[in-house]
Amino acid sequence: MVYVSPSCKRVTGYESEEFIKDPTLLNKIINPEDKNVVGQHFDLISSDEMHDVNFRIVTRSGEVRWISHSCRAVFDADGKWIGRRASNRDITQSKKSGRSNSGKRGTFLQSFPQQSSSTNY
Repeated sequence: MVYVSPSCKRVTGYESEEFIKDPTLLNKIINPEDKNVVGQHFDLISSDEMHDVNFRIVTRSGEVRWISHSCRAVFDADGKWIGRRASNRDITQSKKSGRSNSGKRGTFLQSFPQQSSSTNY
């Protein structure tokens, strides 16, 4: 990972440095019931199209939060896939109130290093 916004602490309870030191941390905090849908999402992102998925995480304090995740593949000048740029937004309040696309603006961006498509998230 290249960058994780410090606002991730407000959403997840984890410091940005923890996500950088442990690139599998996001996978570890995804609600077990949502791991398959998130894994399928990450298998799709080899194109330069934007891809979206909503899933639940379990925060450091044990609270369940809904995340709206959008990402796009990043390519170098030669067209080689080098990772992805992602934005994650806390949509817990909108899920609780029945709204679909609005919610807390707790956004944090991440640039992920190249990872094998066989990695399960």
